[in-house]
Amino acid sequence: MLRNRIRAFLTATFIIVILAGTILTVGKIFSEVRSRPVLAFVSNGEIEEVIKLSGYIVRSETLLTAPQAGYVQPAVPEGTRLAYGQEAALMLPERGTAQIEQYNDLRRQIDQRRLDLLDQQSAGEALRRYDQADIKLQEPIAALQRQAMRGQLRGLEAPQAAIELVLDQREADLEKIDFGDEILAELNHSADVLRRQIRAQSAGVLATIPGIASFHSDGNEAEINFAGINELSPADLIRVLEKEPEFFNLADRTVEREEPVCRIIDSAQQYFVFVLSPSYTELASFPGEPTPTPIPGEDDKSAPLCLGVRLRLFLPAQLQHINDALIMRLERLPDQRILLVCRTLHGMESLLNCRTVEADLVLRRKSGLMVPLSSILRDDKDSDVGEVMAVRGGSLVLVPVKIELSNENSAIIVCTDDENEIVSGNVVVTNPENVKEGEPLR
Repeated sequence: MLRNRIRAFLTATFIIVILAGTILTVGKIFSEVRSRPVLAFVSNGEIEEVIKLSGYIVRSETLLTAPQAGYVQPAVPEGTRLAYGQEAALMLPERGTAQIEQYNDLRRQIDQRRLDLLDQQSAGEALRRYDQADIKLQEPIAALQRQAMRGQLRGLEAPQAAIELVLDQREADLEKIDFGDEILAELNHSADVLRRQIRAQSAGVLATIPGIASFHSDGNEAEINFAGINELSPADLIRVLEKEPEFFNLADRTVEREEPVCRIIDSAQQYFVFVLSPSYTELASFPGEPTPTPIPGEDDKSAPLCLGVRLRLFLPAQLQHINDALIMRLERLPDQRILLVCRTLHGMESLLNCRTVEADLVLRRKSGLMVPLSSILRDDKDSDVGEVMAVRGGSLVLVPVKIELSNENSAIIVCTDDENEIVSGNVVVTNPENVKEGEPLR
């Protein structure tokens, strides 16, 4: 029994020694890894401070209705700019739907023949048109993928509409190209004859105002009077903002007389209506209240919102910058939120089938030396002063800096040590808390 106890004691001691050695070895390895500096270059860059907003789009819109019951056939591609009196759609009688199916079958054969010719590299101009369309499709497809991956299904109409617009324009461009192919020429001839037959028994729907044609509607075209948006009560505006609009297709369906078949959007201007949180009150200068005095220039510490100021907006879903958003209305609501209405002359086509818009409001922009935010040592994460661990002659040196502007990843800095200046191309440590000043770079 004594021998068994001694054996058990020796075994336990051996295991403890092995575990202690393993722990020391692992600890040393982790210590080495932690103390190994991770390096990054200092570069020239730009950072923007933004507010993320969700708003409502108000446009001058007119619904064109069917002059007779029948099948709605678009006469122009989605997004086409129409003149007053130009034909937007055709109303086909019920018996014309079979001809439409035959016509669409011819169009599919034409598309397939074009692709065959492209595979044979026998149509250089057509290839150029396809390449141009592919380039234009990259951004809306990327936006569609990003939103789908994030589960942002509400805003998918915008990139989808942009894709349809590019494809329709490509189709219109290809119609003008002579491929020099007899089979394609015969198909085009047959389609043209059938199209004329269809048109002969159809009633045209004419644009009553000049603008952009869309064959989608959400039924909210009359919710806000475009001409009177600046006089509409805040309560009415908020009521509309709380709706969840959804666009539906007006074309390629059978409708009754006076039902909508097309939407014409006045392409001159549109309004964005936003409601900001009370936390942004300090940025706003309301009519009749004392006006804060901003620091003039591009890099203002704060850019007060006030009537007549042009805002910089970025629309992430459309990958589009709008720099002319003129503030037309600014009010403090009873619950202390801020009603902001701005007007823009841009973004009409990309927002054609959107009633809401997601926008980043750029408050200020700063350019200069940019470093990873993790490279700055600070006593307080909200402080605008700190130190970076820079590489100097193979050693690590702490350099005091001031943070001009930062986001979640990077910071624009200014060196406050004239004798140890940081310039673009220098190297800094992105894990400075794990190394010490004066250590040699390993």
